[in-house]
Amino acid sequence: MTYRCISIIMPVMQNSRLLKYLITIIIIVGLGTVSLYISIGDEVSSVADALLSVKPGYLIVMLLLMLGYYIIDGMIMQVISRQFYKDYSLKQGFVNNMVGILFSDLTPSATGGQFAQIYVFHNQGISGTAASGILVMALISYQIVIIVYAAISMILQSDYIFAGGLGTWVIAAVGFGVNIAVTVFLFVGSNSKKLQNFLINRCIRLLATIHIIKDYKSTAKSLRSAFKEFRREAKALFANKKLFFTTLLLNALKLTLLYSIPYFSFLSVGAELKLSRFPGLLALASAVTMFNTFMPIPGASGGSEGSYMLLYGHLGRSFASSSMLIWRLVTFYMGLIMGIFIMILSKDASGYHGQIIDETDDSSDDITDDTPDAID
Repeated sequence: MTYRCISIIMPVMQNSRLLKYLITIIIIVGLGTVSLYISIGDEVSSVADALLSVKPGYLIVMLLLMLGYYIIDGMIMQVISRQFYKDYSLKQGFVNNMVGILFSDLTPSATGGQFAQIYVFHNQGISGTAASGILVMALISYQIVIIVYAAISMILQSDYIFAGGLGTWVIAAVGFGVNIAVTVFLFVGSNSKKLQNFLINRCIRLLATIHIIKDYKSTAKSLRSAFKEFRREAKALFANKKLFFTTLLLNALKLTLLYSIPYFSFLSVGAELKLSRFPGLLALASAVTMFNTFMPIPGASGGSEGSYMLLYGHLGRSFASSSMLIWRLVTFYMGLIMGIFIMILSKDASGYHGQIIDETDDSSDDITDDTPDAID
Protein backbone atom coordinates (compact mmCIF):
# COMPACT_ATOMS: atom_id res chain seq x y z
CA MET A 1 0.00 0.00 0.00
CA THR A 2 1.30 3.42 -0.85
CA TYR A 3 1.88 5.60 2.17
CA ARG A 4 2.83 9.20 1.47
CA CYS A 5 4.09 11.02 4.51
CA ILE A 6 2.65 8.76 7.21
CA SER A 7 3.43 10.78 10.31
CA ILE A 8 3.31 8.93 13.61
CA ILE A 9 4.61 11.01 16.47
CA MET A 10 6.42 8.86 19.00
CA PRO A 11 6.71 8.18 21.85
CA VAL A 12 3.25 8.18 23.39
CA MET A 13 4.55 10.00 26.41
CA GLN A 14 4.17 13.41 24.76
CA ASN A 15 1.61 15.42 26.75
CA SER A 16 -1.21 15.82 24.21
CA ARG A 17 -0.93 12.26 22.96
CA LEU A 18 -0.67 10.90 26.49
CA LEU A 19 -3.86 12.72 27.50
CA LYS A 20 -5.69 11.31 24.49
CA TYR A 21 -4.77 7.73 25.33
CA LEU A 22 -5.47 8.18 29.04
CA ILE A 23 -8.98 9.33 28.14
CA THR A 24 -9.37 6.33 25.84
CA ILE A 25 -8.29 3.93 28.60
CA ILE A 26 -10.76 5.58 30.99
CA ILE A 27 -13.55 5.12 28.43
CA ILE A 28 -12.59 1.47 27.91
CA VAL A 29 -12.57 0.77 31.65
CA GLY A 30 -15.81 2.71 32.11
CA LEU A 31 -17.69 0.84 29.39
CA GLY A 32 -16.36 -2.46 30.68
CA THR A 33 -17.43 -1.59 34.23
CA VAL A 34 -20.97 -0.64 33.12
CA SER A 35 -21.26 -3.84 31.09
CA LEU A 36 -19.98 -5.88 34.03
CA TYR A 37 -22.44 -4.22 36.41
CA ILE A 38 -25.36 -4.95 34.08
CA SER A 39 -24.28 -8.56 33.63
CA ILE A 40 -23.80 -9.18 37.37
CA GLY A 41 -27.15 -7.75 38.41
CA ASP A 42 -28.03 -8.80 41.94
CA GLU A 43 -25.24 -11.37 42.23
CA VAL A 44 -22.49 -8.98 43.33
CA SER A 45 -21.71 -10.94 46.48
CA SER A 46 -21.47 -14.28 44.61
CA VAL A 47 -19.12 -12.77 42.03
CA ALA A 48 -17.01 -11.13 44.74
CA ASP A 49 -16.70 -14.43 46.60
CA ALA A 50 -15.65 -16.20 43.40
CA LEU A 51 -13.03 -13.58 42.60
CA LEU A 52 -11.60 -13.68 46.12
CA SER A 53 -11.20 -17.44 45.87
CA VAL A 54 -9.55 -17.53 42.44
CA LYS A 55 -7.22 -20.50 42.13
CA PRO A 56 -3.74 -19.13 41.36
CA GLY A 57 -2.65 -22.22 39.42
CA TYR A 58 -5.29 -21.67 36.74
CA LEU A 59 -4.48 -17.95 36.66
CA ILE A 60 -0.85 -18.78 35.89
CA VAL A 61 -1.98 -21.15 33.13
CA MET A 62 -4.04 -18.35 31.56
CA LEU A 63 -1.17 -15.88 31.72
CA LEU A 64 1.13 -18.41 30.04
CA LEU A 65 -1.45 -19.14 27.35
CA MET A 66 -1.77 -15.43 26.59
CA LEU A 67 1.99 -14.98 26.56
CA GLY A 68 2.20 -17.90 24.15
CA TYR A 69 -0.38 -16.18 21.96
CA TYR A 70 1.74 -13.02 21.82
CA ILE A 71 4.93 -14.97 21.10
CA ILE A 72 3.32 -16.88 18.23
CA ASP A 73 2.02 -13.60 16.83
CA GLY A 74 5.62 -12.39 16.91
CA MET A 75 6.69 -15.57 15.12
CA ILE A 76 4.19 -14.84 12.35
CA MET A 77 5.71 -11.38 11.93
CA GLN A 78 9.18 -12.95 11.88
CA VAL A 79 8.31 -15.64 9.31
CA ILE A 80 6.72 -13.18 6.89
CA SER A 81 9.29 -10.42 7.47
CA ARG A 82 12.13 -12.76 6.57
CA GLN A 83 10.83 -12.72 3.01
CA PHE A 84 12.12 -9.12 2.94
CA TYR A 85 14.83 -9.05 5.63
CA LYS A 86 16.60 -12.35 6.32
CA ASP A 87 17.94 -11.36 9.75
CA TYR A 88 14.59 -10.33 11.22
CA SER A 89 14.42 -11.82 14.72
CA LEU A 90 11.65 -13.16 16.93
CA LYS A 91 12.37 -10.36 19.41
CA GLN A 92 11.74 -7.76 16.69
CA GLY A 93 8.54 -9.51 15.67
CA PHE A 94 7.38 -9.65 19.29
CA VAL A 95 8.04 -5.94 19.85
CA ASN A 96 6.30 -5.05 16.60
CA ASN A 97 3.29 -7.16 17.48
CA MET A 98 2.92 -5.77 21.02
CA VAL A 99 3.06 -2.17 19.79
CA GLY A 100 0.39 -3.07 17.23
CA ILE A 101 -1.76 -4.61 19.97
CA LEU A 102 -1.39 -1.51 22.14
CA PHE A 103 -2.56 0.90 19.45
CA SER A 104 -5.24 -1.50 18.20
CA ASP A 105 -6.63 -1.61 21.74
CA LEU A 106 -6.65 2.18 21.97
CA THR A 107 -8.33 2.99 18.64
CA PRO A 108 -11.83 2.30 17.24
CA SER A 109 -12.05 -0.92 15.18
CA ALA A 110 -8.32 -1.44 15.89
CA THR A 111 -7.49 1.08 13.14
CA GLY A 112 -4.31 2.45 14.75
CA GLY A 113 -2.40 -0.80 15.11
CA GLN A 114 -1.06 -1.15 11.59
CA PHE A 115 0.17 2.44 11.38
CA ALA A 116 2.12 1.97 14.60
CA GLN A 117 3.54 -1.31 13.28
CA ILE A 118 4.73 0.36 10.08
CA TYR A 119 6.53 2.89 12.24
CA VAL A 120 8.23 0.09 14.21
CA PHE A 121 9.14 -1.72 10.98
CA HIS A 122 10.80 1.49 9.79
CA ASN A 123 12.92 1.63 12.94
CA GLN A 124 13.80 -2.02 12.40
CA GLY A 125 15.15 -1.32 8.92
CA ILE A 126 12.18 -2.42 6.81
CA SER A 127 10.74 0.05 4.31
CA GLY A 128 7.16 1.27 4.51
CA THR A 129 6.28 -0.53 1.29
CA ALA A 130 7.63 -3.88 2.52
CA ALA A 131 6.05 -3.32 5.96
CA SER A 132 2.59 -2.78 4.52
CA GLY A 133 3.05 -5.92 2.40
CA ILE A 134 3.97 -7.95 5.51
CA LEU A 135 0.88 -6.73 7.35
CA VAL A 136 -1.39 -7.52 4.40
CA MET A 137 -0.03 -11.08 4.25
CA ALA A 138 -0.57 -11.44 7.99
CA LEU A 139 -4.13 -10.14 7.65
CA ILE A 140 -4.99 -12.53 4.82
CA SER A 141 -3.78 -15.63 6.65
CA TYR A 142 -5.45 -14.53 9.90
CA GLN A 143 -8.83 -13.87 8.24
CA ILE A 144 -8.77 -17.24 6.51
CA VAL A 145 -8.02 -19.10 9.75
CA ILE A 146 -10.47 -17.21 11.96
CA ILE A 147 -13.30 -17.87 9.48
CA VAL A 148 -12.47 -21.55 8.94
CA TYR A 149 -12.00 -22.06 12.69
CA ALA A 150 -15.40 -20.51 13.43
CA ALA A 151 -17.11 -22.47 10.64
CA ILE A 152 -15.77 -25.78 11.93
CA SER A 153 -16.73 -24.83 15.50
CA MET A 154 -20.26 -23.88 14.47
CA ILE A 155 -20.70 -27.18 12.63
CA LEU A 156 -19.19 -29.49 15.24
CA GLN A 157 -20.42 -27.61 18.33
CA SER A 158 -23.66 -26.08 17.07
CA ASP A 159 -25.71 -27.30 20.03
CA TYR A 160 -23.21 -25.76 22.44
CA ILE A 161 -22.87 -22.43 20.61
CA PHE A 162 -26.60 -21.89 20.32
CA ALA A 163 -27.50 -23.13 23.82
CA GLY A 164 -28.09 -19.53 24.91
CA GLY A 165 -31.02 -18.96 22.56
CA LEU A 166 -31.64 -16.11 20.13
CA GLY A 167 -28.89 -13.87 21.50
CA THR A 168 -26.18 -16.41 20.76
CA TRP A 169 -27.59 -16.98 17.27
CA VAL A 170 -27.35 -13.24 16.61
CA ILE A 171 -23.78 -12.94 17.92
CA ALA A 172 -22.57 -15.96 15.96
CA ALA A 173 -24.37 -14.95 12.76
CA VAL A 174 -23.31 -11.29 12.88
CA GLY A 175 -19.69 -12.07 13.71
CA PHE A 176 -19.39 -14.76 11.06
CA GLY A 177 -21.26 -12.71 8.47
CA VAL A 178 -19.20 -9.55 8.97
CA ASN A 179 -15.88 -11.41 8.77
CA ILE A 180 -16.99 -13.28 5.64
CA ALA A 181 -18.24 -10.06 4.04
CA VAL A 182 -15.02 -8.15 4.77
CA THR A 183 -12.82 -10.96 3.47
CA VAL A 184 -14.87 -11.51 0.32
CA PHE A 185 -14.98 -7.75 -0.25
CA LEU A 186 -11.18 -7.53 -0.08
CA PHE A 187 -10.64 -10.41 -2.51
CA VAL A 188 -13.39 -9.43 -4.95
CA GLY A 189 -12.62 -5.71 -4.72
CA SER A 190 -8.92 -6.26 -5.39
CA ASN A 191 -9.72 -8.24 -8.55
CA SER A 192 -12.69 -6.32 -9.97
CA LYS A 193 -12.21 -2.97 -11.65
CA LYS A 194 -15.99 -2.63 -11.90
CA LEU A 195 -16.32 -2.74 -8.12
CA GLN A 196 -13.37 -0.39 -7.70
CA ASN A 197 -14.91 2.06 -10.17
CA PHE A 198 -18.27 1.87 -8.41
CA LEU A 199 -16.71 2.54 -4.99
CA ILE A 200 -14.48 5.36 -6.19
CA ASN A 201 -16.76 7.08 -8.71
CA ARG A 202 -20.03 6.55 -6.88
CA CYS A 203 -19.67 5.81 -3.16
CA ILE A 204 -16.56 7.88 -2.38
CA ARG A 205 -17.75 10.75 -4.57
CA LEU A 206 -21.14 10.74 -2.82
CA LEU A 207 -19.48 10.79 0.61
CA ALA A 208 -17.28 13.68 -0.56
CA THR A 209 -20.33 15.55 -1.88
CA ILE A 210 -22.05 15.42 1.50
CA HIS A 211 -18.74 16.35 3.18
CA ILE A 212 -18.23 13.12 5.10
CA ILE A 213 -14.97 12.69 3.16
CA LYS A 214 -12.92 15.89 2.86
CA ASP A 215 -10.45 15.01 0.09
CA TYR A 216 -12.00 12.92 -2.70
CA LYS A 217 -8.85 12.56 -4.81
CA SER A 218 -6.66 11.50 -1.90
CA THR A 219 -9.23 9.00 -0.61
CA ALA A 220 -9.83 7.52 -4.07
CA LYS A 221 -6.10 7.19 -4.60
CA SER A 222 -5.61 5.47 -1.23
CA LEU A 223 -8.46 3.04 -1.88
CA ARG A 224 -7.12 2.14 -5.32
CA SER A 225 -3.64 1.60 -3.86
CA ALA A 226 -5.04 -0.55 -1.04
CA PHE A 227 -6.83 -2.86 -3.48
CA LYS A 228 -3.76 -3.07 -5.69
CA GLU A 229 -1.52 -3.99 -2.79
CA PHE A 230 -3.96 -6.54 -1.39
CA ARG A 231 -4.12 -8.25 -4.81
CA ARG A 232 -0.32 -8.26 -5.14
CA GLU A 233 0.37 -9.60 -1.64
CA ALA A 234 -2.39 -12.21 -1.85
CA LYS A 235 -0.84 -13.58 -5.04
CA ALA A 236 2.61 -13.59 -3.43
CA LEU A 237 1.35 -15.36 -0.31
CA PHE A 238 -0.57 -18.03 -2.22
CA ALA A 239 2.37 -18.60 -4.56
CA ASN A 240 4.68 -19.30 -1.61
CA LYS A 241 2.96 -22.45 -0.34
CA LYS A 242 5.43 -23.04 2.49
CA LEU A 243 4.95 -19.54 3.85
CA PHE A 244 1.18 -19.73 3.36
CA PHE A 245 0.71 -22.99 5.25
CA THR A 246 3.19 -21.98 7.95
CA THR A 247 1.24 -18.81 8.70
CA LEU A 248 -2.05 -20.74 8.64
CA LEU A 249 -0.69 -23.26 11.13
CA LEU A 250 0.71 -20.59 13.45
CA ASN A 251 -2.56 -18.64 13.36
CA ALA A 252 -4.55 -21.79 14.16
CA LEU A 253 -2.22 -22.51 17.09
CA LYS A 254 -2.38 -18.99 18.53
CA LEU A 255 -6.18 -18.87 18.26
CA THR A 256 -6.43 -22.22 20.04
CA LEU A 257 -4.37 -20.78 22.92
CA LEU A 258 -6.58 -17.69 23.03
CA TYR A 259 -9.82 -19.66 22.84
CA SER A 260 -8.67 -21.95 25.66
CA ILE A 261 -8.61 -19.15 28.22
CA PRO A 262 -12.36 -19.05 29.04
CA TYR A 263 -12.26 -22.74 30.01
CA PHE A 264 -9.48 -22.12 32.54
CA SER A 265 -11.13 -18.89 33.64
CA PHE A 266 -14.24 -20.85 34.66
CA LEU A 267 -12.10 -23.41 36.46
CA SER A 268 -10.25 -20.65 38.30
CA VAL A 269 -13.45 -19.36 39.92
CA GLY A 270 -14.58 -22.80 41.05
CA ALA A 271 -16.83 -23.93 38.20
CA GLU A 272 -16.81 -27.69 37.78
CA LEU A 273 -16.28 -28.32 34.06
CA LYS A 274 -15.26 -31.68 32.69
CA LEU A 275 -12.56 -31.87 30.04
CA SER A 276 -15.23 -33.06 27.59
CA ARG A 277 -16.68 -29.52 27.64
CA PHE A 278 -13.39 -27.98 26.50
CA PRO A 279 -14.22 -28.12 22.73
CA GLY A 280 -17.55 -26.45 23.39
CA LEU A 281 -15.93 -23.56 25.23
CA LEU A 282 -13.38 -23.23 22.41
CA ALA A 283 -16.29 -22.87 19.98
CA LEU A 284 -17.95 -20.21 22.13
CA ALA A 285 -14.68 -18.26 22.31
CA SER A 286 -14.38 -18.31 18.52
CA ALA A 287 -17.86 -16.77 18.28
CA VAL A 288 -16.94 -14.03 20.78
CA THR A 289 -13.77 -13.18 18.83
CA MET A 290 -15.60 -13.13 15.50
CA PHE A 291 -18.21 -10.77 16.90
CA ASN A 292 -15.67 -8.37 18.44
CA THR A 293 -13.25 -8.19 15.49
CA PHE A 294 -14.72 -5.07 13.90
CA MET A 295 -16.39 -3.46 16.93
CA PRO A 296 -16.17 0.34 16.39
CA ILE A 297 -15.21 0.94 20.06
CA PRO A 298 -11.65 1.04 21.41
CA GLY A 299 -10.83 -2.40 22.77
CA ALA A 300 -14.32 -3.59 21.74
CA SER A 301 -15.22 -2.52 25.27
CA GLY A 302 -18.78 -3.29 26.27
CA GLY A 303 -19.30 -5.56 23.28
CA SER A 304 -16.73 -8.06 24.51
CA GLU A 305 -18.27 -8.32 27.96
CA GLY A 306 -21.82 -8.44 26.63
CA SER A 307 -21.15 -11.12 24.03
CA TYR A 308 -19.23 -13.19 26.59
CA MET A 309 -22.18 -13.12 28.99
CA LEU A 310 -24.68 -14.03 26.30
CA LEU A 311 -22.63 -16.99 25.11
CA TYR A 312 -21.37 -18.29 28.46
CA GLY A 313 -24.26 -17.25 30.69
CA HIS A 314 -25.96 -20.64 30.48
CA LEU A 315 -23.06 -22.07 32.52
CA GLY A 316 -24.18 -20.03 35.53
CA ARG A 317 -24.52 -16.27 35.79
CA SER A 318 -22.21 -15.72 38.75
CA PHE A 319 -19.55 -18.03 37.29
CA ALA A 320 -19.87 -16.36 33.88
CA SER A 321 -19.58 -12.84 35.35
CA SER A 322 -16.55 -13.57 37.53
CA SER A 323 -14.81 -15.62 34.82
CA MET A 324 -15.53 -12.87 32.30
CA LEU A 325 -13.72 -10.32 34.45
CA ILE A 326 -10.66 -12.57 34.71
CA TRP A 327 -10.83 -13.42 30.97
CA ARG A 328 -10.94 -9.71 30.11
CA LEU A 329 -8.02 -8.89 32.39
CA VAL A 330 -5.88 -11.62 30.82
CA THR A 331 -6.86 -11.25 27.15
CA PHE A 332 -7.09 -7.45 26.97
CA TYR A 333 -5.48 -5.58 29.84
CA MET A 334 -2.41 -7.82 29.95
CA GLY A 335 -1.59 -6.88 26.35
CA LEU A 336 -2.33 -3.23 27.01
CA ILE A 337 0.07 -3.12 29.96
CA MET A 338 2.78 -5.08 28.15
CA GLY A 339 2.42 -2.82 25.11
CA ILE A 340 2.86 0.32 27.21
CA PHE A 341 6.05 -1.00 28.82
CA ILE A 342 7.46 -2.11 25.46
CA MET A 343 6.65 1.31 23.98
CA ILE A 344 8.64 2.94 26.77
CA LEU A 345 11.57 0.50 26.94
CA SER A 346 12.15 -0.68 23.36
CA LYS A 347 14.29 1.48 21.09
CA ASP A 348 12.42 0.03 18.09
CA ALA A 349 9.22 1.66 19.35
CA SER A 350 10.50 5.05 20.49
CA GLY A 351 12.88 7.85 19.64
CA TYR A 352 11.75 8.59 16.08
CA HIS A 353 9.97 11.87 15.28
CA GLY A 354 10.21 12.03 11.50
CA GLN A 355 8.16 10.69 8.63
CA ILE A 356 7.99 7.52 6.63
CA ILE A 357 8.26 8.75 3.09
CA ASP A 358 6.46 7.07 0.22
CA GLU A 359 8.86 4.85 -1.69
CA THR A 360 6.56 3.64 -4.43
CA ASP A 361 5.60 5.02 -7.78
CA ASP A 362 2.20 6.73 -7.77
CA SER A 363 2.12 7.28 -11.48
CA SER A 364 -0.60 4.70 -12.08
CA ASP A 365 -3.55 5.87 -14.12
CA ASP A 366 -6.70 7.03 -12.33
CA ILE A 367 -9.67 4.69 -12.39
CA THR A 368 -12.53 6.03 -14.47
CA ASP A 369 -16.05 4.88 -15.28
CA ASP A 370 -14.91 3.37 -18.56
CA THR A 371 -11.89 1.55 -17.16
CA PRO A 372 -11.84 -2.03 -18.52
CA ASP A 373 -12.32 -4.97 -16.16
CA ALA A 374 -8.89 -6.41 -16.80
CA ILE A 375 -6.67 -6.52 -13.77
CA ASP A 376 -3.00 -5.66 -13.97
